[in-house]
Parts: sequence; structure tokens; C-alpha cells
Amino acid sequence: MAKSPTIPEAKIRQAIWMLKKGKTKKAVCDHVGMAYSPKRLDTLIEDFHKRIEREKQLKAKARFKKFSESEKKSMADDYLSGDGLIRGLPFAIDSSPGSSDSHGSAVDNIKSIPNTFSSQRNNARLFFAVGEDIIRLHQYSSINPIYQTGWGSSQIANGDRFKWGWVATYETHQ
Repeated sequence: MAKSPTIPEAKIRQAIWMLKKGKTKKAVCDHVGMAYSPKRLDTLIEDFHKRIEREKQLKAKARFKKFSESEKKSMADDYLSGDGLIRGLPFAIDSSPGSSDSHGSAVDNIKSIPNTFSSQRNNARLFFAVGEDIIRLHQYSSINPIYQTGWGSSQIANGDRFKWGWVATYETHQ
């Protein structure tokens, strides 16, 4: 599949909608910000549909992944060992996007972390380690983002009400 890092997904969705509404391919190419090329536009839309279908297949496959007892034990041991990692993602995080691209993101549903942080750090976030099947727990400063480091389990466990519910997505090429 050809990738076009300069054309965001929203623009591709708009292009598909414009074509459904009867706009010309020239107008759609202008809107998307590319030179008039019907073949390139068709390829862009076709690749977009393939990617969406592949994501749907991967999500369905990951949804029904059963963790073995050894995988569950490994996750618990990793947490208790002090490395602040979440292991066992069904697929590795993609390493092909450029350094400015997002490899993954998460949104908090609930976050109750009355725990301790290192100096000049006051919050926690999930860090997506490129090329690995790991999400790292990091601590950071909400005032100065240069202060970001791993968050050890001794700090995580230094509170009796650690609750953190989140949903995450990340890019793969599986």
C-alpha cells in the first residue's frame, strides 16, 4: 500500500464524501491539496479503504485474544518487579511512522493516582515504545514537559488507591 503522510485521514474522508456528492476529481484533488491526478486519488482512497478494513480485522482478532495463565503471571510480575511496563499487547507498535507522527494514544476514563512522583514530576502518562509490544508507565511534569521519565512500581504502589482506567490505540503493520 502506498502511504501519503502529508494527507490526513480527515481529508481523505472528506474526499470520499465529495466524490459521493458528485464533485469532480479535479475539485477533490484541489481540496485535498494534491496535484490533479485521478489515478493517485483513486489509489489514495483505495489504500485508505484497505487500511480501514485491515484495522477492523486486527481489532476483531485482538478483541478475542485469550491470555494464558503464564502471560497473566508475567504481566503481574512485571508490574511488581518495578519496571512500570504493561506487556502482552497483541501486536508490536509500528516503527515506520516518522518521528513527528504519533505511534499511539490513550484517553483516561478514570485516574486516581495518590502516589509519589520523582522531583519536578506531578502526573502519569502512557508511553508507546516503538517496535515493542509494551506500553510504558511514565511520570512527567504538566508544567515543563522536558521532565518525563519511567515511573517505577515502588512509586506506583506507594498509594493505596491506585486506579487508572484507560483506552488506547496504536499503529501496527500486522
